[in-house]
Amino acid sequence: MAYERVRDSGLLASTPSDEDLEALLRTPLLVKGRPIRYRFARQKAVYLSTALARLHAQSEYPQSGRDLRAFLLELPGIGPKTASWITRNWLESDEVAILDIHILRAGAAAGFFPKKVDLAKTYFRLEESFLAFAGAINCRASVLDNFMWHQMRQIGYLATESA
Repeated sequence: MAYERVRDSGLLASTPSDEDLEALLRTPLLVKGRPIRYRFARQKAVYLSTALARLHAQSEYPQSGRDLRAFLLELPGIGPKTASWITRNWLESDEVAILDIHILRAGAAAGFFPKKVDLAKTYFRLEESFLAFAGAINCRASVLDNFMWHQMRQIGYLATESA
């Protein structure tokens, strides 16, 4: 809902100030008829205005998966999972993996991820393991993580018992 508000304001097509974005994000959103405040409006406004300024200053973007993700990781507020998700969807790249709790649990159950892991500290090492596994079974990384994600979501809490 907050995205739609910012998009519909037209601010994504420009380089708005932190203050303009913050004012938009601070206005309560109506969710199921109830006003809800957007969390961390000031911080997100700064991230977004900085990112938009950087994106609008670029005339070209990297065209390899790893290079585009590295570029995105330089933007404030974007971590490896989000940068990988954008890269995967923008370039249809299998050079990166989108690792989340569902993929971690599936990888632990399959034995190519450890049972206990700090994703923030080991994202790229785990990604290499995931990509190696995908290569070993001759499967595109995008197909494999999508399949794993859907399967783990379907079994829900049972996934935590096996991992």
